[in-house]
Amino acid sequence: MKMKKICAMWAVGALALTACVSDGGETIPLEYDVAKGDVAPIDGIPSDALAGKAPVVTPTVTLPDVAWELKTGPNGVKIAEIAMPGVQYPDGEHWLSYLSGTGGAAANKQSVWVTVDGDSKGCQVLNDVSGEVNKEIAVDVVFVVNNSNNMNEAGDMIYGTLDEWVETLERDNLSMAYYCVGYGGGDKSKGVDGACGRSTAEELKAYLSRDEAMGTARTKGFAGNTVLEALAISKYQNCEGECGVEAMKFANEGFVFRKNACRVYLNVTDEPNQSGGDSQWSVESVRTQEKWPAGRGTIHTLFSGNKAFQHQANKYEHPWLMSSYTGGFITYTDSKLTGVTLTKLPLTGSLQRMVVIRIAKVEKYMDGKAHDVKVTMKTGDNQIQAEKTYKINFGTAE
Repeated sequence: MKMKKICAMWAVGALALTACVSDGGETIPLEYDVAKGDVAPIDGIPSDALAGKAPVVTPTVTLPDVAWELKTGPNGVKIAEIAMPGVQYPDGEHWLSYLSGTGGAAANKQSVWVTVDGDSKGCQVLNDVSGEVNKEIAVDVVFVVNNSNNMNEAGDMIYGTLDEWVETLERDNLSMAYYCVGYGGGDKSKGVDGACGRSTAEELKAYLSRDEAMGTARTKGFAGNTVLEALAISKYQNCEGECGVEAMKFANEGFVFRKNACRVYLNVTDEPNQSGGDSQWSVESVRTQEKWPAGRGTIHTLFSGNKAFQHQANKYEHPWLMSSYTGGFITYTDSKLTGVTLTKLPLTGSLQRMVVIRIAKVEKYMDGKAHDVKVTMKTGDNQIQAEKTYKINFGTAE
């Protein structure tokens, strides 16, 4: 998708300067008036002085989780880069392919606003799908697999379609790492009963096919990782049956995720989330950032069972609620996972359409505390409206 060029021009004394954010096309002038307090962009990021108030939205979609990292820009200015997976239209078919930050006009009308603790921030949005992101975006993917007896197709599907999936994502600007947790197939069909820590695609395939494993055997066992096995046995044998929340919390504690990587989970199950009456394993425990903090990950669901069962809070819960709460996608399929591949899942589309939102002058927030970073999104057609406040700790000033 071609985008128009947005140029910013300002004057200092008799010197005229121009800055552009574009990939070619029509030029849209945007004037800065230094006398009114406007300043030049910082490394392409529009001035906070130009940041208007975010619009009021009526949410039509839930924004996914984010990752962030700090960079040092010109003159030592601290820049925060916030990576977010792509957003899908409410119709469940079409994707938002371009977002624009502060100063956007005409076809590139602003569609993203950022505030930090109520302060409006000038923001630049770089779209991976159109090649604006000039760096690799780190993504950590965790496969969370129900290992009960009728889930043989899950591990086989992941193993059988992983190569195609990796090849598809390699065409994009992504640096991938892979992890796996198996649950619900052990004693009394409960607890974490398999895990593979940070891996390349080749290493994950080796784990899934060790000793000629097939079906649920692919995601059972720890392949000699005594640390993960001991953690699973000592702390993650709870609930009363298959519990994806327990498996994800095991992953959060046991795995060494990459700093600043955008984390996503794919929970493959055919059963309710069975928390056994303990609220710490309930789907509600990932509903808010007080319990599932920003940066911990977006949860996607592939459900292959009968979804017509009654939701019983804190006992037999709809597992896909975890996706609704964290901005992930839900895919329903039959017990054989007919026609399902990793490449066809909406998770893939979201990774192919990553965006990076950049804001400057974050020094005042670098006090080691979590700050409210609110991202508001509204497209010109109003079909996508969203707002989410992330609790982000920018670290401490040097």
